[in-house]
Amino acid sequence: MSTEHKLSEIRQIAITVSDVGTALPFYRDVLGLTFLFSPASNLAFLAAGGVRIMLSTPQGAGTVGQNSIIYFTTTDIAAAHGAIVARGAKNERTPALIQA
Repeated sequence: MSTEHKLSEIRQIAITVSDVGTALPFYRDVLGLTFLFSPASNLAFLAAGGVRIMLSTPQGAGTVGQNSIIYFTTTDIAAAHGAIVARGAKNERTPALIQA
């Protein structure tokens, strides 16, 4: 029996900004998202319903707004990654569990 591996709901979206301290009031106060925590000056987490928004400055390669990431929920990360690559996605790195 073949099991089709799919992604389910969006769990987190990482948005790159030039300055987290400047961007946070917009997402929190203007958009009304619930502030969760800020473990460092270049990182903040907010809730948008069941989706977590991560604000961060560019890490490594990339520029503001051009290296945002969407995190999905899946029951088997390795199998889902393999199935997605088999369907034509480019493999950029080994999949990793970010949060259980």
